[in-house]
Amino acid sequence: MRILIIKLKHIGDTLLMTPTIRWLRKEYPDAIIDVVIRSGCESVLAGNPDVSNIFLVARPETEKRSWRDTTENIKTALRILIGPRYDYAFDLSNSDRAKQLVLLSRARIRGINEWNTMLGIKRKLFNAFSSFPWRESHQVEKDFRTVADIFGSQAEPGPLVMLPPADTSATEAALPDIQLDKPYAVFHPTSRWRYKQWDQLRWSQLAAWLQNERGLQIILSVGPDAKEIEYADGIKQACNSVASTGGRLALPRIAALLQNAHLFVGVDTAVMHISAAMQTPTVALFGANNERNWRPWMCHHRLVLGVCSCKRNKKMICDKSRILPCMDSISVEQVIENIEMLLDD
Repeated sequence: MRILIIKLKHIGDTLLMTPTIRWLRKEYPDAIIDVVIRSGCESVLAGNPDVSNIFLVARPETEKRSWRDTTENIKTALRILIGPRYDYAFDLSNSDRAKQLVLLSRARIRGINEWNTMLGIKRKLFNAFSSFPWRESHQVEKDFRTVADIFGSQAEPGPLVMLPPADTSATEAALPDIQLDKPYAVFHPTSRWRYKQWDQLRWSQLAAWLQNERGLQIILSVGPDAKEIEYADGIKQACNSVASTGGRLALPRIAALLQNAHLFVGVDTAVMHISAAMQTPTVALFGANNERNWRPWMCHHRLVLGVCSCKRNKKMICDKSRILPCMDSISVEQVIENIEMLLDD
């Protein structure tokens, strides 16, 4: 059996489909299970034994695309078109490019979730449908039910799957001031979307409290983007003895760091989902994004929710170029209370 899974979203979205792929591998151990994802998202699938082949298309950020992205698009389209015919193809991202690839796959069964989706004439591209009402469900469940419903299964999704590297040398080199054999907490304070972030001073106050009251070393996880590194450096300057990965660790290395962490505290990002995959006790700060859709999946966690008028109105009415009022409404005391409940449980 040959199965094609297409999800053209961001890094976190790629990780959230791993319970679906794990289920398929268990149900059909000899199947070819290929996935198509955006360039830059492949690191969270590195070494995943459930995936047969990873095909890439252009990265999500249009402003960062180059001729290489065009090459990736053509290469993937040709591999799907010329290769053996698929038995199943699933569009999990409901995008035009995904639908083009479903068509090229010549799959016998072509599936999509049609609940609350205006497919119009594009519906003719598919012959199998899930009507799972996902609005108030986790994105893991949306992906899983799209596939499982079409296979006629009532199974439930398991945890996220990510395999961190065993070698710790790169992590040790990036964090020379941290004793990785002693308890530490990982903060991920930044996001590519500024509106998801929390105040720098509050992060430093939280770090100081964990150092003094819980005896934890503090590591700031940060991506390679210059603005994110600068944001983390501002937290470091406001609080003594805080270390930063400084964008030097790839996501599999961040996963290894989280695997042994005593605690993770962060905003709604891919790293929060990696923390869930590593089963790290997680405190997640949520503003306008629906926590029912994006909360940490199947790990011990606490949510700290800002008071959000956008969420209440089901429409973004705030300025997304700055930290949102709902995130600004979250106090250090609220986060500390949730950390204490999580660690004392």
